Amino acid sequence: MGGAVRRSIDRLRFGHATRSLGRRTGVLSVLVACLVLPLILAAPARAHDALSSLASWGNFGSATPCMRVISEAAARCGAAAIAARRACNDARLAGGVCDAAVADAAVRAARGAALDTVQAACSEEQATALKASGVFDLLADTVRACRALEQGVIDAAYAPVTRDGGVRAGSEAEQACVAATAGAAAKLAGSAARIWQRTFDTLAGRDLTLEQKDALAARAAARVR
Repeated sequence: MGGAVRRSIDRLRFGHATRSLGRRTGVLSVLVACLVLPLILAAPARAHDALSSLASWGNFGSATPCMRVISEAAARCGAAAIAARRACNDARLAGGVCDAAVADAAVRAARGAALDTVQAACSEEQATALKASGVFDLLADTVRACRALEQGVIDAAYAPVTRDGGVRAGSEAEQACVAATAGAAAKLAGSAARIWQRTFDTLAGRDLTLEQKDALAARAAARVR
């Protein structure tokens, strides 16, 4: 592996994705949309757009195992990042101290583990089958999916007590409310990720009609709700 690629991967580990997800319609753009779908169900148009992307998604043949590894790695990374951020934010909310460097290190470790898993499981040929330019694209999208899960839960749950970019100390009532919200959001995100992963496993490995895909997606969305 060339030095430039290694440096790019290191940037991903430290949270610096090199491209915006919206600039290409790769396989992970659909994965990200559906993993965080329960967090955007209040916006029906966005939910519809996410599901409509499934029309050309799936039946990846020999690349299916790689796709399944990516979805699992992204979900695990997101869960670990959410846990690290919640621990830090809850300490601050209670009037305590959180070492942001420790939380950041935990998130980097989660991303690094996801990157190592995907890099070991996916080949350049599989990346091409997944409509990516190469394995690095899959790595970048894995980090984006991880970050989307983290931000979808953390930013929303702690918004009422966030000031100047950080969580402030709150009253007992605020602490109870925000902690309960964050816990429920994390649980929902985890459950939704597992439901959508099973749906993606089916879509990735089978040649299905649009009607069959729509039925599977609708079933998954109903279970999330």
